Parts: sequence; C-alpha cells; structure tokens
Amino acid sequence: MTDFNPSFCVIDWDKEYMVPVNIETYFMNITETNLNDKPEWKLLHDYKKEYDLVDLSPNSMGNLLDRLYDNSTLAS
Repeated sequence: MTDFNPSFCVIDWDKEYMVPVNIETYFMNITETNLNDKPEWKLLHDYKKEYDLVDLSPNSMGNLLDRLYDNSTLAS
C-alpha cells in the first residue's frame, strides 16, 4: 500500500455504560508536512456530525444503517 497519509482515530466513551459516544479520525498530509517542515493533524471524520447521529449507541447505528440502505448518496 502506498500513497496513504498517516491517520488515527479518537474514540469518546460513555464512562458509565462503556459504549462509544463518538469517533473522530485525524490525518496528516505528508506532502504538506515535508514542504512546511511542520506536522499538522487535521480532522477528517467526525461520525456524529458526518452522519447526523446523537451518539454511537446500537440504536443510533441501526438507524444509520437504515438510512444508508435507503440513501445511495449517503452510502457513497
């Protein structure tokens, strides 16, 4: 695999119920970093915002799956 920028995910958890509340993915553009000699992590995905979710509970994820099934634009 080549031409991929490094990335990582941050998962926010509900401490009481130990379920994920949100996932954010960050990436660093290697070309920009090499040109500017300064690494900069940028937000790529915020699941709650991107998919209009309240949280990442099983119920919310089930609703998202239903919307993905019915909406090809959302699924792509």
